[in-house]
Amino acid sequence: MTRPIFYLHLPKTGGQTLANRLASAFALDRSHILRGDIVFPRDTGLLNDLLANRDFVEAHVAGPILVEATAADILCTVRDPVARIVSSYMHVRREPENRLHRAAHALRPAEFFRHYAAHWCNQQSRSLIEAVIPPGEQAVLEGSSPDWLHANLLPALARIRWLVPTEVIDEFVLLWARETGHHVPAAGLVVNVAPPDPLDQAALHRIVAAMPEIYDLDLALWVRARRWMADYRRRVTLQGVDPRSPATLAFSRDEEAIWLTEGWLMPSRDNTGALEWWAGPCRVSRLSLRRRHSRTLTVDVSVVNGIRRDEIAAFTAADRRPLPCHLEGENGTLLSIDLEGLGDEAEVLIAVPEVLTSIEVSSTDTDTTLRSFAGRNWRLE
Repeated sequence: MTRPIFYLHLPKTGGQTLANRLASAFALDRSHILRGDIVFPRDTGLLNDLLANRDFVEAHVAGPILVEATAADILCTVRDPVARIVSSYMHVRREPENRLHRAAHALRPAEFFRHYAAHWCNQQSRSLIEAVIPPGEQAVLEGSSPDWLHANLLPALARIRWLVPTEVIDEFVLLWARETGHHVPAAGLVVNVAPPDPLDQAALHRIVAAMPEIYDLDLALWVRARRWMADYRRRVTLQGVDPRSPATLAFSRDEEAIWLTEGWLMPSRDNTGALEWWAGPCRVSRLSLRRRHSRTLTVDVSVVNGIRRDEIAAFTAADRRPLPCHLEGENGTLLSIDLEGLGDEAEVLIAVPEVLTSIEVSSTDTDTTLRSFAGRNWRLE
């Protein structure tokens, strides 16, 4: 059964454009967008009705209205916090009905931001957290505490399926369409673009950037969204593509095989002609294996770059369970990984404490490729 999507729309994050685009993927009577805030506890019944009868729902929210909405997949966009605060400030100056409108014209920008710092403080993180985290008995006190926000950001993010940086919503729509199989007729639609403003926006950015205490957690949230997007881009781009291809095959014998699927540089030939694979540029590399009777994965660790061979560790990909590793052979160059308890088809992670470039560890080498160790003669025994 398809789960409904709730777009947790944080103000000034490109939400109207994205809401219209994604809503176009559903029948007209199966979406609900741009129809006002959904407020806790007043609109709890409304939200339940919408999630039961709509495929896509968008709204600004107030209060922990999504705490019990565990049957929905939540989408949220977040924006560079400095750019968002500047955009919000210009919106306040344009809107006479906003309660800060007169103050925004009466005070110089630097004075305004300092005087109303609490108003701008980590608005995105606060709105996200307060929507999905149950309030405590001292909710008023907790909600004003930076420690409470920091403690609850990760639990709140665990509820979010799509965490999208505003600057890549064009790309996200295309990837979302591929991931979900939806056609998005309005994929290029743009709405609610702010009119030109004579204010010196570069100066406003400098003023806000000099006040990190009002956006520190929102910056962490935005950076996390950028990392999420990078992973999402990789996952969806590779969707339907089998990483176990001839290009990643490091060993094959009878019905057994090893594929080095992620976190490996392109293979090359060493000075003996043997095929050599470097782990990098990340700390964790993944391999996929098919085995029948073999109990050990073995590789000759021919070169290490800034680490020791005994610092190489292995884990199951499924549950991150450590796998016993042993060093043997001359100078401990033979690394054996115990596969006891793994199935015939398994995914293994190999991790190192750090990844360096050769130019960092050698006074003569100029190579700036990030890599940790080179392995050859991969095999199952």
